[in-house]
Amino acid sequence: MKQAKEEYLKEMKKNLLGNIRKGKTYLQVGGQGLERLVCELMKCEGYIADLLSKNHFPKPADADIRAMKEDAFSSQKILVQVKHHDGYSGKEGIEQIIAALEQEGYEDYSGYFVTSGEIGEDVERFAEQSDIGLIDGNLLVDLILEHLDRLPEELQDKLGVYLVPNIVSMR
Repeated sequence: MKQAKEEYLKEMKKNLLGNIRKGKTYLQVGGQGLERLVCELMKCEGYIADLLSKNHFPKPADADIRAMKEDAFSSQKILVQVKHHDGYSGKEGIEQIIAALEQEGYEDYSGYFVTSGEIGEDVERFAEQSDIGLIDGNLLVDLILEHLDRLPEELQDKLGVYLVPNIVSMR
């Protein structure tokens, strides 16, 4: 039974990631739906997060989300660049977030690059050298499923993923 559950979960993750990458969800097009989803996931992680306007930064700088989390022991400020890709994501999103972090008022922020795509070793190295955190499509789907019960129902509907009560037979 445990193996069947693991296989089901593996297949579900694969299908969800495929649907997101291919645009087979009802998320808003143009990447904005994915940006909103990532923003909601950050809220589930305890951040105060908001979407930034498309012209918030001068080009080539860009970030889609500004988030902050504070407690008695620490303060964390993050800028996030989100890309909706099917296939591999290049360095462009990382370069955009680096440029955003160089803008006045964002010196004490850290940066993240989130993509629905895959990330190659060269891009991983570039991000690591630039001190930019990465979340690829696989990790993104893990976060979605981890927080599914706390995501707004509207987003669950748009993703086509539902929490359904199920009774399992017990001996």
